[in-house]
Amino acid sequence: ELPEDIDSELSDMTVTQEMLEKADTLKNMNLPKGTLVMIVKRKSKFLVPNGTLKLHAGDKLLLISEKENEVKSEE
Repeated sequence: ELPEDIDSELSDMTVTQEMLEKADTLKNMNLPKGTLVMIVKRKSKFLVPNGTLKLHAGDKLLLISEKENEVKSEE
């Protein structure tokens, strides 16, 4: 659990085929400033992300964002 004085939000996002047409790696994704991908779940595996990680449709991204930059799910 995050302390209350940390002004951050946790959210998740599922990668879609449409998203992959725009960006197929984390470094090419257009995430808001102040947003970090903490972990990627691919099927039953958890991957520690880096900028060159190739994304797949169905990957689930766990994000932490500054509250004013909170990522809205595209689901």
